[in-house]
Amino acid sequence: MTSPTWASQRMANSLAFLINPFLLFEKVTCLLVELSIL
Repeated sequence: MTSPTWASQRMANSLAFLINPFLLFEKVTCLLVELSIL
C-alpha cells in the first residue's frame, strides 16, 4: 500500500528537480533579453 505513494512522491521529486533548473534558466534568459533591449 505504501509503495505506490512512495513511487509517485519520488517521481514528483525528480520532475521538480528537472523542471526547476529549466525555469531558472528561462527566468535568467528573459532577464538578459530585457536588459539587452534596454
